[in-house]
Amino acid sequence: MRRRHARRALLVSALIPATAVVAGGCASTGGAPGESTATFPGAREAPGDTLPSGYGSLRQDAVSVDIVSGDIRIRITPLAPSIMRLTAPDTESRLAATLERAGGAQPRTTAILVTAYTEAPAAVFEPRDVRLELRGRRLPILDVRPISPEWGTGQLRQRTQVSAVYRFEGEVRWLEEGPRFEYLDRSSDAWQGILPTLDVERARVRAWARGGW
Repeated sequence: MRRRHARRALLVSALIPATAVVAGGCASTGGAPGESTATFPGAREAPGDTLPSGYGSLRQDAVSVDIVSGDIRIRITPLAPSIMRLTAPDTESRLAATLERAGGAQPRTTAILVTAYTEAPAAVFEPRDVRLELRGRRLPILDVRPISPEWGTGQLRQRTQVSAVYRFEGEVRWLEEGPRFEYLDRSSDAWQGILPTLDVERARVRAWARGGW
C-alpha cells in the first residue's frame, strides 16, 4: 500500500511542471488576425486595465463628442490608450499615430484630438476657445499641436476639416468619469452617455482576447 501511494505521489509531482508550462503558454498566445501593433510610449494605465491592442470594434464617432456652434461643428476624441484600444484596429493605429506625432502619451496630462468642420462658404474659428472641464474645474491648456496646416488661421473653408491635438494639465479617467467639453458658448456632457458603451466593449474585448467570445 505504501509503495502504491509513493508511486502515485511521484506521478503527480512529475505532472505539475508540465501543466504549469502549458498554462503559461496558453496565457501568452498571440492576438487575432489583423491585430494592431500600436504602442503608447509613456502610457500610464489604471490598475487592472490591461486590455490588449487589436481587439476593439468601435468606430471613432462612437468615442467622440460633437459640439455645434453657429456654422462650425467641433469633434473631440480622447487620445488615451484605454480608449483607443476599444476602437477597431485601423482606427486605433491611426489615432495612436496622431498621438505620437503630438509627443506621445505623457503622465499627468490629457490629450484630445479636436477636428473642426463647416458647411458654410467660410466661417471664423477660434482654436483657443476649445476647453475641457473636469470636476467643476477648467483644465489649463499646455500645448496645441496642429495636424492640419490651416489650423490656427482663424478661418475654415467649406467642407474642409482641420485638426489639432490639445494637451491639458491633469488626467481624465475616461472610463470612469464624464468631463465637460466647451467651445465658445456651447458645452457638452455627452461623454457621460458614452460610458455604458465603453463598459460593454471592454467586457467584449476581454472575452475575445481570452478566446471566450
